[in-house]
Amino acid sequence: MTRRGSIRSRSSNILLVFLVGMVLTYWVYLKNTQGAHLAKMKERWAQADQEEVEAGQREVEEEQRLIHEKEQASQKHEPIVKRRKTEIILELDYKVASGKNAKIIIDMWKDVAPITAANFIALVRADYFDKDAHFYRAEEDFLLQGGMRPNNRFDRPKKPLYNPIKLEANYRNERGTISMARLSGPDTATTEFFINLADNPGLDAKESEPKGKSGYAVFGKVREGMDVIDEISKLKASKVDGLRILDNPVTILSAASKSYD
Repeated sequence: MTRRGSIRSRSSNILLVFLVGMVLTYWVYLKNTQGAHLAKMKERWAQADQEEVEAGQREVEEEQRLIHEKEQASQKHEPIVKRRKTEIILELDYKVASGKNAKIIIDMWKDVAPITAANFIALVRADYFDKDAHFYRAEEDFLLQGGMRPNNRFDRPKKPLYNPIKLEANYRNERGTISMARLSGPDTATTEFFINLADNPGLDAKESEPKGKSGYAVFGKVREGMDVIDEISKLKASKVDGLRILDNPVTILSAASKSYD
């Protein structure tokens, strides 16, 4: 072999080694890159799986919470669904801090006292309470009563639109609930109502008596404006025949019903 041939052979060998080295280097690079990519993908999959597990766990915990609340409500004989889809809005001739007329929003509990709630909603829709009804009796830490006209407050209220309704004393007279006032007999409620300023178990149906013969019918609860009710109950009043009657009864300017259906 000539000298020139020997040089060419060496050059070819060097080039071959270089190319093999390049191929090996690229293969190692691809392997490492794929390994890193695969590791990242596995990490993402693991994270997604963990998030799914946590989401499922939250759903289970929420379901357990709801079941627990329903069990507690059942043990306390409370309605599981307290808020129905009808609310009553009372606008009062009573100014709040903003200078606007106070508004009271009351949720109707049709599932607790369907007849009583329907009667009250019907009165509202007939404009029975507009400008001719007032909050007039305020027994501190007990109740705030409304409905009767103040100019002849101890005469009969203006003629009811409907006949007296059946007593539905199915729920406790707790603070913020609204109940129907009545005469001494059980089925005598018509238009008078009151809002409980405190828990008043003495107004609840007595277990010793037949159902529907005692107690006062709760048919809703104040959702907004209980602070206003508390303020009105503390206004100046005078004792009349043993009742604490406001010197200046608060007029109900308007009463409206709103349906969510």
